[in-house]
Amino acid sequence: MTEDGTYHQAMADYADELWSTMRDPGTGLVHFDSSGGTEAIQQAAFAQLHAVLAWPRELWPTL
Repeated sequence: MTEDGTYHQAMADYADELWSTMRDPGTGLVHFDSSGGTEAIQQAAFAQLHAVLAWPRELWPTL
């Protein structure tokens, strides 16, 4: 982890991109598959990404 939060910012940018381009507003699910399917592991990864972004700054070095 860099002290300036570079990785944290990259994760935040990625999460924002997923939210705005791949999330179905009707269901809240993220569609990584172009066929429109969803997999539980993908939804879990999306949730984990947001959970890590919510960590306090002092825990960022654990990334």
